[in-house]
Amino acid sequence: CCNAGNNPVAESNSGITVAPNNPKALANAIATLASLPIAERTRMGAAGFEFVKANHSFALLAKRLAVVLNEISPVI
Repeated sequence: CCNAGNNPVAESNSGITVAPNNPKALANAIATLASLPIAERTRMGAAGFEFVKANHSFALLAKRLAVVLNEISPVI
């Protein structure tokens, strides 16, 4: 749906991705989510939470930043 280099919502199966600047698609996605059983919405939320924990924890982000900083600056 989008031109982004990644789509964490689709990757984690944690919701519905909607193209930007498309209010009708957004409204439809909201209606679809609202009509889902609570168990499915809970599953989506848990999947998103686990994806963030696995891919965007402070420890992991700090390691990624350290790698970039080590690549662009000389060791003193």
